[in-house]
Amino acid sequence: MSGRKSSFVPSEDLKQRLKEAELKFGHTPAKQAARFAEIMQERKRERERREKKEQIRLDNASGHQEQVDDDGIDLVDLNAVHEEPPEPPQPSHTVVPSPLSAGNGGMDYTPPKWYTEIRSDSFAMKNMMKTKNKNDPSRQAVVALTALKECLCLCEQERNKIMLAIQHENLRNHVHKAEFLRVNKFVLKKVFILCNGLARVFAPKQGIDFPWDLKADALQLYLRWRDQNFEFDLLRGIKPAEGRGEHRNADRIDPKWPHRVSSKYYGQGELVLGQWWPTQLCMVRDGAHGVSQGGICGEKKMGAYSVVLSSGGYEDEDHGDWIWYTGTPGKDCTPTDVTTRLIESCDTIKKPVRVIRSSNLPNKHKQHRPERGFRYDGLYNVVAKQLVDQQTAMYKFKLVRCSGQYPIRSGDNAARRPTPQELDNYQKLRELGKLFE
Repeated sequence: MSGRKSSFVPSEDLKQRLKEAELKFGHTPAKQAARFAEIMQERKRERERREKKEQIRLDNASGHQEQVDDDGIDLVDLNAVHEEPPEPPQPSHTVVPSPLSAGNGGMDYTPPKWYTEIRSDSFAMKNMMKTKNKNDPSRQAVVALTALKECLCLCEQERNKIMLAIQHENLRNHVHKAEFLRVNKFVLKKVFILCNGLARVFAPKQGIDFPWDLKADALQLYLRWRDQNFEFDLLRGIKPAEGRGEHRNADRIDPKWPHRVSSKYYGQGELVLGQWWPTQLCMVRDGAHGVSQGGICGEKKMGAYSVVLSSGGYEDEDHGDWIWYTGTPGKDCTPTDVTTRLIESCDTIKKPVRVIRSSNLPNKHKQHRPERGFRYDGLYNVVAKQLVDQQTAMYKFKLVRCSGQYPIRSGDNAARRPTPQELDNYQKLRELGKLFE
């Protein structure tokens, strides 16, 4: 029986169906791999086509001549491809809620004028990638940001929850690494990262969503690059004191640094929850706090804008969502100026203050402190005050975290700040003698 040949002869119809199935799905690893490569090439061509359309739309918006794509299709009306996003909100002296606060939704940003005016056929753009040196910073940045966008596409297409969580973690890694890339305006234009990249994370299309912490970090990176702040050094804009050894109190912000932000505003402005700095002076540079040494920042009759939770020898109580914060000691029953700012916030101003936590907080508060440096942890209302010592006019203030904010980014989880990349760069600065504990 085993030596007899089978008498089964497949019909022509079955042969045709088998052939179609083989062409569609493939029955060998080689055919499956070839089909997968073909699909990836199709996706790549479609992505390049979309980006080319976007470039032509931006050129038209900048007043350049109308153009058509390779198929001769008129590209004047491209609203169906990319809707025009609203202008970004400007910081003001009123409370500015985060565009990423819980219940407040995402918000898009129009690419800046300097970005839209870069022509893809300009000399700088054409010559940027001609170098064959794989160690060229611009070339490396283009490769890294292209990988970021490819990961973003995978996140948008994935429907399996387990695989989507893995892709989200991969995208986090790409975004956090991008903070330390050597980019310039031509690199950003080359990969369309400001018009068809990061905004897809913090302002995703309907039906697509990303973790809130990933939205915040993508927005932080977008805002820095939007302002042409391409310096990736954690101590950017800081002039170190010379010959001071470990005594770095004489460090100062470079007066020529063009990206300094004022701290004299209520709310969080363009900060994002969890934003992190290696030193307090860097917080002053970015407008999170107003003084490089003190813990309270404010203006006379305007109340306090921000407070820093650190060591300092004060009896603060940090419970995460509520805090007992101690003012500074005065004399002759008169409170200090900074203590008066918090009294004003409590009694008359009624505006929330920014709270920044330091890694120097004592061990009893280690649950919420960052591993290194300083971290912005949201807005808190000053709801009560308590006189501790009448002679020194020492007060304690109860701060309660405003509702509608995402959790503090502490602990061992995906949302934590500082990120592993920030910690690595922090350690490198310490090894170079530019940072001290």
